[in-house]
Amino acid sequence: MKRKWRLPSLATLLRRLFFRWWRKKQRFSFRLLLLGPKGVGKTTYLARYYQYLREYMGEPWHAFAEEEKTKEYLEGVLEALQKGELSSTEEPVPLYITTMRKKGNTLVVAKIHTYDLPGGTEVSEKLLKECDALMVMICPFELSPSLSSELESIFLKLKEEERYPPVAFVLTKLDHPDSPLKLQSSSYEELEKEAEFFVKEKLPGLYKLVTPYFSLFFFGLSSFGDWQEVEREKEVILIPDFAKPPLGIHLPLEWICETLWQKRKSKKILLLVVLGIVFFLLFFWILGGAR
Repeated sequence: MKRKWRLPSLATLLRRLFFRWWRKKQRFSFRLLLLGPKGVGKTTYLARYYQYLREYMGEPWHAFAEEEKTKEYLEGVLEALQKGELSSTEEPVPLYITTMRKKGNTLVVAKIHTYDLPGGTEVSEKLLKECDALMVMICPFELSPSLSSELESIFLKLKEEERYPPVAFVLTKLDHPDSPLKLQSSSYEELEKEAEFFVKEKLPGLYKLVTPYFSLFFFGLSSFGDWQEVEREKEVILIPDFAKPPLGIHLPLEWICETLWQKRKSKKILLLVVLGIVFFLLFFWILGGAR
């Protein structure tokens, strides 16, 4: 006996279309607050991250500037880095970067709005209230005595407002000759443990404050990838070797994107459940009225 073929119902078609859309694309935006003392490498990180996705990662990954000013600024930073002439950031610079990557069959598109802030850890109330995620950059061989207390004051403000965005602690310049942690001798999993142990030991007050409340992850990276010595005005300085890619530079933002997406996905599912309940209640109410 042949099975009779029937056209799928409208509800079935809509459900199939929804799940196909859900699986194929993740598109969202967020505000990133990048913290760290002067000279820790915030400007270098942003420019090299942008360059890394565009030039080193290949087809599944890409990044582009949303605005011409962002593109000009990041390209200017890269040019200055290559010449060994990068100067300190004097005022906040707004940056809009869109990243794209493939995760299985899903295209993940994240629009990142951030600021390249001047050196120091002072942050305006406006930026703190608007941020969706934080990245705290720490140079392990250039720790100031006041760093822990300065960062603690920022997280205390967030705690008072009952806001707990995801936080990535990032140890930078790990390929520098003075760094106590070495990228070459450690896997990223080992570096995660070493970075957490370092923060716990060197910044104990900060670690105790954030651990029970915030979603945390710890990273070690190098925005340069390797250093080369060049002579500038009878002085030897270190500049990045652009022939080599940065190491681990994409991992903090990849974790932040995934963490934020999972939170928003949970909210979407909850919203769909609530809308489904409302729809069925409304349907049965109309059905009961019709009787």
